[in-house]
Amino acid sequence: MTSDNNDILLLVKGQSPQANLDALLDDLKPLKILDLYTLRMRLTGQAVNMLHKGSRDELAPLAAILSRHQITNWMVAQREPVELGSPDTIHRTTQGLVFTQDGHEHLLSKNSEPLIVLVDITAQVVERIIKRSQVQYAYTGGVHTDQNHDDLRREIFRQQPRIALAWGGTPQQPDHLLYLSAGDIPPEILGDKARPSRKWNLFEFLEVVCQLCPKHHLDTNFGIGFLPDYRVFPCDAADHSGINKNLATLARYTTLLLDMAQDNLQRQHTTAGAAQQATNTVISLATAFQLSGVSPGQSQQKPPTPQKAPRPSLPAPPSPRMLTGLSLHFNGWRLLANLGAVALFFFVEVNHKAAGSFYHYGFSTGLAPLGVSGLCLWNALFFWRLRQRIRNTATSKARSAAMGMVELYGKARRQYALVSPNTQQPCVYYSLKRYRRTHKDHWRLTSITTSDTVPFILEDDTGRISVNPHGATFRLTNSHSSSDLTSANEKWVEEVIYENSMVYVLGFASTARKHQSSLGQRVAEKLRELKGNREQMMTYDRDGDGHVSSAEWDEARADMEQQALHEKLQQGQDRSNEQLVLSAPPQKDLPFIIAETESEASLVSHYSWQVPLLLIAGLAAFAWAIKAGVTYFHLI
Repeated sequence: MTSDNNDILLLVKGQSPQANLDALLDDLKPLKILDLYTLRMRLTGQAVNMLHKGSRDELAPLAAILSRHQITNWMVAQREPVELGSPDTIHRTTQGLVFTQDGHEHLLSKNSEPLIVLVDITAQVVERIIKRSQVQYAYTGGVHTDQNHDDLRREIFRQQPRIALAWGGTPQQPDHLLYLSAGDIPPEILGDKARPSRKWNLFEFLEVVCQLCPKHHLDTNFGIGFLPDYRVFPCDAADHSGINKNLATLARYTTLLLDMAQDNLQRQHTTAGAAQQATNTVISLATAFQLSGVSPGQSQQKPPTPQKAPRPSLPAPPSPRMLTGLSLHFNGWRLLANLGAVALFFFVEVNHKAAGSFYHYGFSTGLAPLGVSGLCLWNALFFWRLRQRIRNTATSKARSAAMGMVELYGKARRQYALVSPNTQQPCVYYSLKRYRRTHKDHWRLTSITTSDTVPFILEDDTGRISVNPHGATFRLTNSHSSSDLTSANEKWVEEVIYENSMVYVLGFASTARKHQSSLGQRVAEKLRELKGNREQMMTYDRDGDGHVSSAEWDEARADMEQQALHEKLQQGQDRSNEQLVLSAPPQKDLPFIIAETESEASLVSHYSWQVPLLLIAGLAAFAWAIKAGVTYFHLI
């Protein structure tokens, strides 16, 4: 089955999480193919990832940007997978290894340059690597991609190893395609390296192939990268159904690797010109894989992507806050609304006649519409003032932010190892709402778990500043719903701000008191450190008797006081805004907003359309109230 024009895969070679991808993401952002968080996730890792799927015309500008930033990429059209067959016999000759299959002989010689795909067909190794990567990313914000390939190979051979071999011909149509399991290797071809263990013999056979063919390409990334159409299914050795699914995926994955090599050749042909095409078409598979996947004409335009220093491990986050029961409904403005609803309910239940009279006279006299009008107009005024405050507050930089109401826009970074509970992704904030189905088939909110107790860092091109999100009004764009976690009668809705998302914050900046310590505390700390370091302590033993006298101790204390005073003065001069914390304003009428948005303008537009709607509704209700009052009281 050949793919249609809209089924082209754009693949990228995963970059180190420490790679500085900001410039690349800035160039990709105007294309609006994916959000920045998803782009960054698909650009990093230790294997090949699918960045996007679409038509060749749609993907070409994206591939050009990747090539300009020295990101190895391929454009591959999916097709029918190759057929991998097991050999009937294997024997060794002076020329190399000869595989016999259905009466045909396939010679693998020292001049061959094969593609070798080593896999664990049960995908147990893949599952462990993915879990390990999730833990690393959760606690450090990055995945260590410098895994030793020999260790990975040994890990695969501890499970259920399989080998796919392809060589000869062209990447599009190799002359030889084979599939090997541990039981296919005759011990006699290994000589004195043979063992009773079939897995060991397959391991030694792979060593023989690699030594026989120095120009080989070995791939051990089956199932590791983000390739939705090439998923593997973790299973055990006795699960024949799962193994058969993974075998089919292996055939498709091998085909994908061959097509990637073919794409490399086509790019080389385009640049080299027609005069060299006849020579380039016979380039071997291994050589094709050594080509960069970047158009040669662009390969010298930009130096290699600079690397960032690895981030240290993050501390465990504070406990999340959970709202259940009455706290869900009697909190803030909900308290007044629900108390009013309860009072109205009891009023109706106790005196039905009075309730009927209240409804009748409330609407006939215009008092009820007047109340609705006042509520709408008050909200219109509230949103108008909020919009004006956002519009009139200049966006500050982290380094120059002053104390008081400030507005900042930057990248959200984790201060703690916070992970969203449902999607299990690194984030700076999440809110998990639990709903339960009622007997009337309605969803009722039963609990809210929120991480608004966990501070995070807002980073721009000038510095960083801490944000305490407790009490903020959130505007989020990433929401995930799941109704099958426990039962069909429960539903979970998770709202998340992922790490590295662009975030707008309007709040109150104040100094973090915990960073300040008195001069006496500093001196005491330095004296404790001095007592714990005998070698440094003995520098004050002026008479050399092996003891520090009271006079010598007074000299040490004076030195520590001078050092502490100098450090305190220096800290005052070099105060970093990491000591500032953005949090809820002390005045309740001032806003505290955290919004995941592309710009301030998009946030302003959100509040702008609410103001005229509320104003129109308020004026319509006021007109209704005037008309009802005039009619009821016969004013005209």
